[in-house]
Amino acid sequence: DATKSDNILFNMVKFSRVLKKIILKTKIIHKKRVYSQAKFLLFQTIHCSLTLPFNKIFHFLIILCFIACKNEKIPLNLYDFGRLFSISVLELIPIFFKFCRKFNIREFICNSKFN
Repeated sequence: DATKSDNILFNMVKFSRVLKKIILKTKIIHKKRVYSQAKFLLFQTIHCSLTLPFNKIFHFLIILCFIACKNEKIPLNLYDFGRLFSISVLELIPIFFKFCRKFNIREFICNSKFN
């Protein structure tokens, strides 16, 4: 059990650094608030063990930043994040919906034409 908690802590630190780099690359004003929101979502996700393929982790961290921006009422959408990192929105949408369903976030899913 100690090794599992050490692994969770290691992943949290490693992913937090990547989150910070993602947020710094955006042109938003409230970077600290968005970072703390995204970090909180990351912490929640790691403890609820949302399973993703290893090659989709970066996409997932982008989704966390997107949701944090939405919570802070920053007008960015998935297309903006996809364009910023040269990732197709079609790759981001399934991960986004998986996250929303896992954590029962209805406001994003109900307002989507992809439901």
